[in-house]
Amino acid sequence: MGKSRLDLSTLDLKLLAMAAMLVDHMGYLLFPTAMWMRYVGRLAFPIFAFQIAEGWYRTHDREKYTLRLLICAVVSEVPFDLAFSGTPVDAGYQNVLWTFFITAAALWAADALQERLCLPLPLAALPAAGAGYLLGEWMQADYFGPGVLTVLVFALCRQWHIGRLPELAAMLVINGWLLPSADMTLWGVTLPVELLATAALLPIWLYRGRPWPHSPEHWNIRRHIMAKNKEEKTNVMRTLEQKKIPYTPHTYDPNGPIDGVSVAQALGQDPACVFKTLVTRGASGGYYVFDIPVAENLDLKKAARAVGEKSVAMLPQKELLPLTGYVHGGCSPVGMKKQFPTVFHETALLYGTICVSAGKIGHQVECDPNALITLLRAKTADVIV
Repeated sequence: MGKSRLDLSTLDLKLLAMAAMLVDHMGYLLFPTAMWMRYVGRLAFPIFAFQIAEGWYRTHDREKYTLRLLICAVVSEVPFDLAFSGTPVDAGYQNVLWTFFITAAALWAADALQERLCLPLPLAALPAAGAGYLLGEWMQADYFGPGVLTVLVFALCRQWHIGRLPELAAMLVINGWLLPSADMTLWGVTLPVELLATAALLPIWLYRGRPWPHSPEHWNIRRHIMAKNKEEKTNVMRTLEQKKIPYTPHTYDPNGPIDGVSVAQALGQDPACVFKTLVTRGASGGYYVFDIPVAENLDLKKAARAVGEKSVAMLPQKELLPLTGYVHGGCSPVGMKKQFPTVFHETALLYGTICVSAGKIGHQVECDPNALITLLRAKTADVIV
């Protein structure tokens, strides 16, 4: 399936949110009378909140994810207070990373309640959301309790597989009623300024990496693709099934561009989560396999150190098929004619799932990197430029 011209990637959303935040902060600090800059800035928080929710469900280690948010919140507090309060410590107002940390803790609590008390997720989420809201209010974290609820709305809508309407309704309630706001006059009607944050749903809904559909038509297409994938199993898929490793098959147009970044875009995946397989020959004559993010380049010196060789060189393309059984553009670390020492770039472990080739151009598989590394007896190292 081709990519819509309006589809947005994770990077697109980040850049949009950062631009809106920059405009907002410049307006606050340098141009206090330019209210349009503050209006533009309302787009930033919901987009960041959505990405925090996405990160929570995509990370393979939620404990570390929550801890990183806490560390970033602590480290950022002094610069934040100096910029906005003129003092190194302002107990009356905390930076937005505290809001995100509180939300992660609330999601953790909801998961724990669901697991230990066998509660349905909605019942487990209610006390966690209430506690998160109150903690955000008590700490005076940026966007307060409603800010915590914003992240929770995105996270829970994701887990419950519901679409746009509940998100829209929740955003209208949070930004139009719960969140303290100055007023603006639009066409003679007085409205809360924070209500403009609802417009952030438009780029969020265009995010192509979003893992749940927004319409029955979209879901039917998805089911059709998955059924087709099931019929066209590759050797890689069969190997994963034999080893009882769960995976999600993906397809893209084999007649289109087959470079890694284009494939990631066609799949609607973040290029950082899609890995390409490179085969090298060491100075000793041994062969080594390296899997790195598709947008990155292999550092041959780092690669050599990772496998204990004096040097390694890329395998000529004409030798790839006889050696591995795979062609250029469809090379997978799984199911080669012979299993060679394999190294994944260390960032593979940052994600809950990664994509690798399914051994055939036009096909990819998405699975747990830990399971993949265990299957291949691989290791991880920093091997990119």
